[in-house]
Amino acid sequence: MSQNTIIPIGSILCCTWGYGQTNIDYYEVVALCGKTMIKVRPIAKRATSDHGVAHYKVEPIPGSFIGESFRRKVKTYGSITGIEISSFQWGSVWSGDPQIETDARYGH
Repeated sequence: MSQNTIIPIGSILCCTWGYGQTNIDYYEVVALCGKTMIKVRPIAKRATSDHGVAHYKVEPIPGSFIGESFRRKVKTYGSITGIEISSFQWGSVWSGDPQIETDARYGH
């Protein structure tokens, strides 16, 4: 792990996770907390298009908060900077491209 960096306020973090299906969650940075911590809030997403029978592309809706804020330490592994959302979720800066998510009716 290399030197921590702060992700600017307003940045969108993307978290891809799941077993047997792909779930996408988005978070918006709402505050900086010292030199190595940020505060994020989960935000809504919208489907932008179908991507086959059981998948669709999604993108975040900035400012459309769907949960309370929480603090996390910013970490950099190799060239990827982000935060640990939970023991099985990592959020990194969103590329700006829609992400492919499994339809909730499919997968496990």
